[in-house]
Amino acid sequence: MQFVSRSGGPDAARAAERARRMNPPENEIPCAAALSAVLARTDDVAVGLDGATVFSTGVLLRIIVRRRRDGEPDRPEDLVALAHGGHLPPADGRQLMLGVELADGRRAAMLGDPWFRHLSEDDSLDVALVSRGAGGGGRTYDASYWLTVVPPAGDLRIVCAWPAFGIPETVTVLDAGPLAEAAACVVELWLVEPASADEYEPRPPARPVVAPGGWFEQVLGAPTSDPGPAV
Repeated sequence: MQFVSRSGGPDAARAAERARRMNPPENEIPCAAALSAVLARTDDVAVGLDGATVFSTGVLLRIIVRRRRDGEPDRPEDLVALAHGGHLPPADGRQLMLGVELADGRRAAMLGDPWFRHLSEDDSLDVALVSRGAGGGGRTYDASYWLTVVPPAGDLRIVCAWPAFGIPETVTVLDAGPLAEAAACVVELWLVEPASADEYEPRPPARPVVAPGGWFEQVLGAPTSDPGPAV
């Protein structure tokens, strides 16, 4: 995530509180949920869900990528750069794209900085999917994504697309029940200390190329003449 902090302003505390919600709670011991699946695969690459860690306010999803062989001599791209879209221009079209759709219809996609549109003038915080760090190299890549709500019971749809490896929009349907069950096991250590009074002003997000008429375009909206700055 990217923040620009400045002091003052009547909405500073509210903005800081929203920013805090974009991270796992620091005052809790979470509970693990047995949730795994192959999200998409080809002959050369596979993307999978390798478990989830549940907090009271959201879920940390672990995504893994495995590649069959090293990059070809005429395709020297780095796996981490492709999987972590921030290393690419927004219009490059080679990023790994991930999204979620809850049983109640709420949706979020991890493209650019999708949390930006949730810091609106009202106090509502809808669902967002936020990158929480990643690493790897060569043929492996592991990443964590913070889902800002615990999904309700029912179907949890995870959407994956990766143009660089010929993976179209692929939907995997999972049972969200284990996540709700794990939420009951979360331990709160102490009350949350007051958030900083700084005002957090998010930078405009970069918008990568997505398939016209697909799931990701429905979530992000139609492209504009200004795709936003490269990240």
